[in-house]
Amino acid sequence: MEEHLEEAAFLANQWQRACRSPDYCLHEVAQGPETRLRAHLDGLACAGPEAPERILMPWLESDRSEEVFVAALALLATGAPLDWVLPFFEDEPGPRRVAISRALSLARHEGIPGLLRSREFHAHPRLQAEAIRVLCLRGEALGSETLLPLLRSESSELKTAALKAVRDDTPTVRTLLESALGSQSPDVRIAAGQTALVLGYPAALQALRRPLDSTAPEAARALAVLAAAGQAEDVARMAAALAIPGLESAALWALGHSGWRHAAELCLEAMKHERTARLAGEAFARVTGLRLEGDFARPSTLEEHGLPPFEEDDLDADLVPSPEATLPLPDAAAVARWWMKEKDRFSPKTRYLRGQPISPEGVWKALATEPMRGRGQLALDLAVQTQGAVRFDTCTWTKRQAEVLATGMASARQGRQRFTAR
Repeated sequence: MEEHLEEAAFLANQWQRACRSPDYCLHEVAQGPETRLRAHLDGLACAGPEAPERILMPWLESDRSEEVFVAALALLATGAPLDWVLPFFEDEPGPRRVAISRALSLARHEGIPGLLRSREFHAHPRLQAEAIRVLCLRGEALGSETLLPLLRSESSELKTAALKAVRDDTPTVRTLLESALGSQSPDVRIAAGQTALVLGYPAALQALRRPLDSTAPEAARALAVLAAAGQAEDVARMAAALAIPGLESAALWALGHSGWRHAAELCLEAMKHERTARLAGEAFARVTGLRLEGDFARPSTLEEHGLPPFEEDDLDADLVPSPEATLPLPDAAAVARWWMKEKDRFSPKTRYLRGQPISPEGVWKALATEPMRGRGQLALDLAVQTQGAVRFDTCTWTKRQAEVLATGMASARQGRQRFTAR
């Protein structure tokens, strides 16, 4: 039993890393670390009537968040009372709560949504915010009646969570959303800008561009959201951000996801500099479809830097990830020669993803084939392109994601397939 727990904790870390890696795609995660992790979780869930209280409960108090995560998932799978797990959810913010929240969002336990709504929605604003995040990750719809009081909250954390959960475009919601665009809190401003953009509010673009004029704290996140807006004029803002210390990575990320021909040319220039070469190559390849291998890549001896520890994995930070040492190191001269031959087939009036014009259908297909790193940004792009009609959760089990993608985008748009974490 303890061997199952230790192996599951190890695999939980492997799974988390694979889900953020440029070296894995969806089916590789689903068939590799996720399958092995879930096999051990199933073994823990079938370990006998005494196991939950005698073995799994003590692990909830572990200092290692991956152990807390697998213990919580296994407990919930056994049908143990939710009251055994929720006190740890109500702990002070920290790694243990992150792990418990992740388990609650993934567990196949029908009682979780109802209990979170009835219990945590009347708790401290910080717990309310966490409950909203878990419910959203489970695919639960929170209607305007639930969200309106929270959108008026004085707590920026609660208001941010509520803004991200908004799905309905009503006059009252619009008024509160547009007010939040001018909030004193950077987190609230970005959440409001992203939701307003998805819902098609004209005020969203102006609000998202404002941080770039003053290098405000949320400038990096604003760049990522602007990339999903797909406005050609914002490429100049991304180019300007390339020259600002601390914003180069976010600017290259945005350029790659913007999809414009001029963005690819800016990335080509950034490939000449060792500091930005890998990220610039990744961004150029995302626009053009060029595979950076063979003659287009240089040998590299850099060791893998790795990804954040489990407890530091912030789902909301997916849009602007840290640079990855495993990205290929492009040969800038060879890539430039390729571009001279190929650039005429890229229209300056068209957005591209891997060399093909961007469309909702194309993004839907790409969610099944693109590297895990960056799929959250693709999901945002899809939501913006469809004005919220199609939303895809890249944070749940990859096997579940693959099942939803296989049904086709029409099913998601028409609501026949609700995408939940269960």
